[in-house]
Amino acid sequence: MFGLKRSKERPTCRCYCGGIERLVRARRSPLVYDYAHRMYKIDGGDRTFMIRFCPMCGSEVRYFWTPLELSDEQRAELSHLLAPINSSSDIERELGPPDEFINWHDTLEVPDMKVWKYFRLVPYAVVSINEDNQGMLSFTYSSI
Repeated sequence: MFGLKRSKERPTCRCYCGGIERLVRARRSPLVYDYAHRMYKIDGGDRTFMIRFCPMCGSEVRYFWTPLELSDEQRAELSHLLAPINSSSDIERELGPPDEFINWHDTLEVPDMKVWKYFRLVPYAVVSINEDNQGMLSFTYSSI
């Protein structure tokens, strides 16, 4: 497995209203950035809550890191890992259940558009597999 260089800096977190950044900068706010798990969270005593949506405006939390640059070894690993996937029926059989699944038909009434997201498939990227309404697959890699 490849070594992962973890950033010592917190990524800028974006939402529609800017509330996430205001909260994380406030001294008494329970919202913190967890460097070990690379996520924003609220510590609630004996429980920890990962923040995926802004509590003020409800928009999905988005992170801004430098652009993802994969090494040749990482590209080869991803290519080998995803080579057996030729259709949507192959995805979960080869990779297991996704960390997040979006069926755009359910939310936007777009026929047969789906996204499978894997946050822990490899330690250096989020892997998104997108299926368009004609059954064609595309693969997207984004920084963690």
